[in-house]
Amino acid sequence: MDPTPLLAPGVAAALAVSAGLALVGPVVAVVVWRWRTGAPWRAVGAGALVFFVSQLVLRLPWQAPLAAWVARSTGAQGPAWIGFLLLSSLTAGLFEEPGRWLGYRWLLRHQLDRRTGVAYGLGHGGLEAMLLVGLSVGGLLVAALAADAGKLPSGPALDAVRQQVGGLTPWQALAGGVERVSAMVLHVGLSLVVLQAFTRGGARWVWLAIALHFSVNASAMLVMRQAGIWPTEALTAVAAGVVLWLGLRLTSAEAAPAVAGWSSLRSSYQEKLRAEFAAQPLAPSAPLTETDLAVLPGPVQRYLRRSGAVGKPKPRNVRIEFDARMWRKPGGAPMAASSVDCEKEELE
Repeated sequence: MDPTPLLAPGVAAALAVSAGLALVGPVVAVVVWRWRTGAPWRAVGAGALVFFVSQLVLRLPWQAPLAAWVARSTGAQGPAWIGFLLLSSLTAGLFEEPGRWLGYRWLLRHQLDRRTGVAYGLGHGGLEAMLLVGLSVGGLLVAALAADAGKLPSGPALDAVRQQVGGLTPWQALAGGVERVSAMVLHVGLSLVVLQAFTRGGARWVWLAIALHFSVNASAMLVMRQAGIWPTEALTAVAAGVVLWLGLRLTSAEAAPAVAGWSSLRSSYQEKLRAEFAAQPLAPSAPLTETDLAVLPGPVQRYLRRSGAVGKPKPRNVRIEFDARMWRKPGGAPMAASSVDCEKEELE
């Protein structure tokens, strides 16, 4: 047996980090987001299902063999090969973004908000990271360590491991995990863009997501051919960050109400609410006194005293947020609902 180990310590550590980013990273991201926002598990599962169907069932079974055939025919060079790479970039968007729309339409129709959209994107990008990078990189690491420990017998399996790790540097080993982090960010941003087809209306948002998806993938492929791994990863990270920023901007409460001459119901409501409050500026409020409490029920009096409200200015505006779960029928699946109630004191 060759005493030279297959894996240098730096390469092994980089493979472990890369596998961890692809396998554990999505789980951590989902748990943290759900803990902070209460996003439904259903959205995570819907995102994973959309990736599974759109890619593993509908696209990759024909795209991967076609890619291998085109690579053999062209030697992975020339205009025909570049054209195929661009076509592959386009089909990724054409399959995944309409799939996202269908997922919202049929699986998440009553949960169309930012927290659901982010969870939806994490489920989609998370399963992709696990299946396309996490399992393969983790499996390669385990196989190489087994070979170094003498537990992998000579044969095709050992030869395949040697071929994959031969000449691998720590930076190259790390690239796969870093790329998956950027891809997850991209999927979250694209999920928020497609969400606008429901919250703002119009198929244009799905087409925008397809165009963004194609642009990022095609740019990465072309830069990889010219500049190598890390310039490509830098470009992908920046592009994914821009798409995420766009998605968050579109779903923010402060987003501009008018886009290309039209506005959403939510933004119209927010405009009217601001105008209503601006039309009735409130004068300074008198403090709450014991005399004011005298006409209230006993439990309310006790609550106000214990809360320290006595002696403080009386509230003139109230904003109440409600989160609820509603059922269409006994035994049916609950629907998440939220609402905001704004009340103000009317001037005489």
